[in-house]
Amino acid sequence: MNESPPVFSGILGSLRRLADDGLGAVKDRIELLTIELEEEKARLIRLLIWISAAIVAGLLALILLSFTIVYLCRPAVRPYALIGLTLIYTGVTLFIVRGVRQSVAEAPRIFAATAEELTEDRACLDSDPPSS
Repeated sequence: MNESPPVFSGILGSLRRLADDGLGAVKDRIELLTIELEEEKARLIRLLIWISAAIVAGLLALILLSFTIVYLCRPAVRPYALIGLTLIYTGVTLFIVRGVRQSVAEAPRIFAATAEELTEDRACLDSDPPSS
């Protein structure tokens, strides 16, 4: 026998359709939130890999450069060369920290698309329904 789900009409049917539409909207928003979380996770992992590579390469370069500069200096000047290198490296470090802070501040807001969709949903619910 072919059994189809009962068809409700009137108030009960309207409530059922309203609940179904509401659950569908919630499901869509959760899917959007999941996608945004995955995108943020991938972006963060990429950022951490690049930062790690830059730190390792930069430290190796600085160590070798420092040894070379100090080695080429006369023994009497070596302490001054070390002090100068320390000041230069400190300045560069502060510049990099400033750049990272600026990059973080300019990053798009997390879950911005989800928040926008929820705002649009609220606006639709708050508006008066069209008259028939």
